Amino acid sequence: MSGHRRIAYRAGVVRRRRVAQESGATMWRHLLWLAVIAGVTCFLYSALFSRDPLTTHEGFDLYFRTHEYLKEFGNGHWVPQVLPGAVRGAGSAFPSFYPPVAYLVASLISFVSGDLVRGVNLALLLSVVVSGWSMYFMGVS
Repeated sequence: MSGHRRIAYRAGVVRRRRVAQESGATMWRHLLWLAVIAGVTCFLYSALFSRDPLTTHEGFDLYFRTHEYLKEFGNGHWVPQVLPGAVRGAGSAFPSFYPPVAYLVASLISFVSGDLVRGVNLALLLSVVVSGWSMYFMGVS
């Protein structure tokens, strides 16, 4: 093992040992802070719990694209490459040029909830909550 790999390996071993040595009280403290972050986020973004669409600089394109993803999934295209109804019916290779994970999560939540607007809104809320949690863990470590 070369020098820099050995250092990285040792750092990983030390980190795993430190996590294993944390007490149960520390884990409860982390869970408490994660709940606080989620609660504050839900309070600040409570408008996303409604069925009203969020109007951004993109207009309603976020909802239209998610609807196109759902239609493509319904047509059997599990990895969509082209959204035929995008850009007001002209079609677009949108999934090929933009990262699809956010739209996949929004499509999944929309499918499970049965409501496109509520699904997209909850996906937006989930992205903010997960961002807050990641910032917390960056500050802790």
